[in-house]
Parts: sequence; C-alpha cells; structure tokens
Amino acid sequence: MYCYLFYVKCYPNMRRRVVFSAIIILLLIGAHALGWLKPIERGALYVISPVSRFFYNVGISLKGRTRWLEARKNLEKNLDSLTDDNARLRQALVDADLLRQENFELRRLLNFTTSTLRTGIAAAILGRTPSGAANLLIADRGKNSGVTKGSPVVAAYGVLVGIVEDVQDDTAYIRLLSDGQSKVAATTLGRSQSLGIVSGGFGLALRLDLIPQNEEIHERDLIITSGLEDAIPKGLIIGEIEAIQKEPFAPFQHARVKPATTYETVRNILILPSLGR
Repeated sequence: MYCYLFYVKCYPNMRRRVVFSAIIILLLIGAHALGWLKPIERGALYVISPVSRFFYNVGISLKGRTRWLEARKNLEKNLDSLTDDNARLRQALVDADLLRQENFELRRLLNFTTSTLRTGIAAAILGRTPSGAANLLIADRGKNSGVTKGSPVVAAYGVLVGIVEDVQDDTAYIRLLSDGQSKVAATTLGRSQSLGIVSGGFGLALRLDLIPQNEEIHERDLIITSGLEDAIPKGLIIGEIEAIQKEPFAPFQHARVKPATTYETVRNILILPSLGR
C-alpha cells in the first residue's frame, strides 16, 4: 500500500491515466451489462469471426496432421511386425515341407530294407561336386561308419543311384550312374542272365549297351542290376527303357534308359555293404 501511494504521488500523470482507465473500464462493463455495446460487439464479432475461424481450422488441421503422423508410425510398426511374422511363417512352411519330404524318403528306404531284408548305412547328402567336375554326391558317412569303396548306393524303394567312389573318415563320394565313367551290368526284370552294360554321360538319360541283336527287348521294360559284379547285388532298380536303337548288321543293339529317380533331388540314401567284402 505504501509503495502504491508513493508511486501515485511521484507520478501524478500516471495517476490520472490509471484513474481514467479505471473509469473507462467501469463504463464499458456497465454499458455491456445494459446492452448498449451489442451493436459494436456484433460488428467486432463479424470482423473477427473469419480470423477466429481460420485459426480454429488451422488448429484442427494441425491436430489431425499430428494424429495422422502417429497413425502412420503405428501402421509402419504394424507393417514391419506383419512382415517379420510373414517371413517366419514362410520359413516354417519351407522347413515343414522339407521335413515332410525327408520323412517320406526315409519311410521308403525303410520299406526297402524291411521288404528285401537288406541292411545298410543310412546317410544324408551334404552336396555335390562343382559343375564341370565328376558327377559326384557327397554323403555324411565315411570310414568311421563302415562305408567302403565300391559299395552300391540306393535311394527310396531300392533305386540304384551310384557307387561309392572314394571314402574319407566322415564323408563318402558317390559317383552317380549318370556320370560318364559309370558302368553297371544290367538286365531286364524276369531275365536270369546279364543283358548289357548301363552307362552314363548322356544328359538326363542312361544308355544300355552291348545288347545282343537276338535279344528281344521292349520299351517300358524295367532295367535292374544283373548281379554280374561282385560288389553289386542283383535286383536293384535302375530305370526303364524308353527307346530302342537297332541297326541292321550291327552286332549289338542299344537302348535309352530313363532313370527311376531324379538324382539331383536325392536327399537320403542307403549305402549297401559291398558283396565283395
């Protein structure tokens, strides 16, 4: 209070301005209460409304923009999460399909061993030699598992796929029948003696050579091992004849053989003991 009186006493012009301002304010309040300012207020409102509406709309737009940005961030997070889930599901489907195929092959190998009473060393294919080299598969069993060189290797249902070419401690290299250096004595199902030699090196097909001209063969005849070699038992399936080549005056006829399995898709094998051991 003392400070206020000192301020008014020292600054008389300021005192008059304060008093005048207070009177004006009181008059405006009274005029507003009596309704005398309504025309002025309506005019001022008319002038101010567009400006007020503009800033109001700007505020709403900014709020909407902020909410849109937040919603977009949430959508991006959800999209990333869904993408990760989708990738995991795809991988799970691939793993399930591979497991199904592997179980299917193993069941067919088991059917072969139980139906023929043959024993062998089950192995999985690790890979194959690079393109351009010998057509070899690499198996995950070797000397430590009892694998020996020259042993026949079969896939599901006893289909011969190749012969063990080389053996390491824990791996074995298998020369496929489709390799150019592969040769196996073969015959047709139901025939007692050897008929010819199946060799590779002809792309996806095999070739049955040295078939005497007087031997009667037909397309779709089943080709099996003849048992002429000491290491390979008789009766392992090789494929079937799909075409016959017979030339007049030639001592032998030939046949193109379709393999009973696709060698490139073999995953699980059974390495049979060599009969020569």
